[in-house]
Amino acid sequence: MQKYFELAVIAAMLLTLPAITLAQNTYDVNFTSNPPTIDGVVSPEEWADAGAEVGGWRLLRIEDGPLDNQNNRFRMMWDDTNLYLLAESDFGGWTTNQRDQFRGAANNLNIFFNPDLDGEGNQGDPLMGPFREPDNYQIAVNQYVGTYSCTSCSQETNDNTTNPLTFGEAGSDFSTFAAAQIDGNFGNQAAWEGMRGTVMASINGATGGVVEIAIPWTDFDAPGLDADGLDPGLNINGAAPADGDTWLFNIGQITTDSDNLLPVWNWHDDPEPGNEFFSSQPHGVITFVAASSPLLGDVNLDGTVDFFDIQPFIDLLTNSEFQTEADIDQDEDVDFFDIQPFINLLAG
Repeated sequence: MQKYFELAVIAAMLLTLPAITLAQNTYDVNFTSNPPTIDGVVSPEEWADAGAEVGGWRLLRIEDGPLDNQNNRFRMMWDDTNLYLLAESDFGGWTTNQRDQFRGAANNLNIFFNPDLDGEGNQGDPLMGPFREPDNYQIAVNQYVGTYSCTSCSQETNDNTTNPLTFGEAGSDFSTFAAAQIDGNFGNQAAWEGMRGTVMASINGATGGVVEIAIPWTDFDAPGLDADGLDPGLNINGAAPADGDTWLFNIGQITTDSDNLLPVWNWHDDPEPGNEFFSSQPHGVITFVAASSPLLGDVNLDGTVDFFDIQPFIDLLTNSEFQTEADIDQDEDVDFFDIQPFINLLAG
């Protein structure tokens, strides 16, 4: 009885504590109809749908710390099949290949996602204290000088279901780490099988680094329950997000540069010194934004339907190419049945 009384008193005290303001960056992930080619090369307009890149990261564990001096930055977009992420950096001191080495032994990008279907939010479990009990997918990508890629990025997995380290696909020098954590910063308590369908590519050299990733929604399927048998809200059952859905997110770059060792997208403080860990909750938020309806007839994509759309329309017909804006009758084909509706649009 005494034990339960003490727990009740502690719970009551926690409820009376002042709310802690949490620094929380936000980013809109736009829908795209033009998925990128995952090759480590940022082609013109390839990531245009993703909107502006986000930089200005801060160094971890330094209160009001300096800004990242390597210009780490990212962009994201999505479609019905995949989540796409582009990370870039001006860092030029990439290590040579040290396969299977993480957390300081090699340069690596760390990414954290939490669909947050259980609604804990970035505060985590309030009874465990601020920023505690994180649930998230962690994906780490080793970055070496040179060009690397994998097309099934967790094919090679050990048999330890509580903490399977996944180091790229068999025969590849491109190493990754994947885990789905429940109520903690380390381990794979959610028994995630990793990134079976994920495709990655990176190119790193003296002038900077690029990582491109395509993660299918079906890879976000960690099935594990927490210690109380509760669903941590990680498994999205293969369904793409809906317009307006939000996930928790953070991204950090571990480098061998001791003066700029841990830049993170959203540096955060912690009431207990020493606990400012970059995955204690992924303190940012991403919002999925659906595509706006295409303007039928605006074949040259200048925002209006006019005389200047005629030649691009004819070119599509001649080359048997498809474009949503030219499919006037919306039958999933650009053909002669679209000509009269197109003329009507121009005349109207």
